[in-house]
Amino acid sequence: MKNTLTLITLLSATIGFAQTWNQISVPTTEKLNDIEFASSTVGYISGDNETLLKTTDGGENWTAITPVGISAPFTYNIGDLEFINETVGFCNIPNAGATYKTIDGGFNWTLIDDLELGNLCYRGAIYANNEDNFFLAGAGCFQSALIKEYNSGVWSEKLDELENFNPDEQVVQMDFFNQLGIAATESQYFLRTTNGGQFWDTIKAPLSNGSKLTSVVIVDAMNMMAGYVENDIGFGILRSNDAGLTWEMDINSGTFFYPSYWSVAVAGNGNLYAGAQPSSTPGGLMFESTDGEFWNYETVDQAIYAIDSYNNDKVFAVGDSGYVITNVDFSTLGLTHNKEVQLNVYPNPTTDLVTIESDATFNVKVTNIHGQIILEENSPTHQLAINLSSFANGLYQFIIEQENGVSVRKVIKQ
Repeated sequence: MKNTLTLITLLSATIGFAQTWNQISVPTTEKLNDIEFASSTVGYISGDNETLLKTTDGGENWTAITPVGISAPFTYNIGDLEFINETVGFCNIPNAGATYKTIDGGFNWTLIDDLELGNLCYRGAIYANNEDNFFLAGAGCFQSALIKEYNSGVWSEKLDELENFNPDEQVVQMDFFNQLGIAATESQYFLRTTNGGQFWDTIKAPLSNGSKLTSVVIVDAMNMMAGYVENDIGFGILRSNDAGLTWEMDINSGTFFYPSYWSVAVAGNGNLYAGAQPSSTPGGLMFESTDGEFWNYETVDQAIYAIDSYNNDKVFAVGDSGYVITNVDFSTLGLTHNKEVQLNVYPNPTTDLVTIESDATFNVKVTNIHGQIILEENSPTHQLAINLSSFANGLYQFIIEQENGVSVRKVIKQ
């Protein structure tokens, strides 16, 4: 009885309910697998049944993209996303054992095909330093976890110690901090590197047999955080404070929901986040820590599978049944409108020229109704004329970036 009372007291002291998460409407009800912001305005969401969504206004509105070039003999799911910038990125197709690259913002994709990838049958994670240097990770056809590196046209295999012919132990997520890297496998093992991914050690997580890691993120040079599923008895988020050498459950994040922790993330301002699924009740959980110790959590409608952030504190999460939530209030979602700055966009509608006037310099991106950037210009002064005469009639979106924030104007060309 004493231990039970102590645990209840501890949970009451460390868990709060201060968060507010707002749902965003998106054009799908499929399970969503990953979210990746390439900038403060452009972001992508992947999901089951060929689902790919894109935003060009910081997450306020999402449109469905039909990826051209991705081919499979069956309906495919899109898994891990990794974007280098707004237009160049990668995606894994786990149930096809394939990885694709886009250079036009997700509309067209090219298969990354090489004989060196022949035994990487299971694709779980991508980590890109740049377009010419990236890691693909998963599991081999007749072996367990496997990591391969592409560096300036050359592929090399990075072996680990999990050579027990179990593809269920594939790498599911990886992260780097300078030369320090960590990878979570779909088992009780982490892979850890201190030389930029050239050699990986195996680190055992404090989990029972049959459990599996789901996610991992490096917070700083010494601190890491990981999610896991442990037979409906998950208690606290996994934490390491010695650069990934040892791990333990963070009891401060423990709840009586005994959840599966599917995703972990750190925002630009240092706040920690985790998405979870209760073991015995429907819905999901979102955890937040602003100091690395005290955790707030809130129940949400669906299990949360991926989290990403931009602009330091704007956080988005995705989950089951087309579920997308954010910690930003809808009135300022994805955008920073500073009412003290004057901004005029005219005439609207227009037949050709659109003039932008502001009392501050700005950059402008013009996108069509599909979210494709068709024009991008910088204004060295407080006024700029955009010529739409060569473009078809229709609705265009002007994304105007200034030092104080981002504003969006919709312009009709007729």
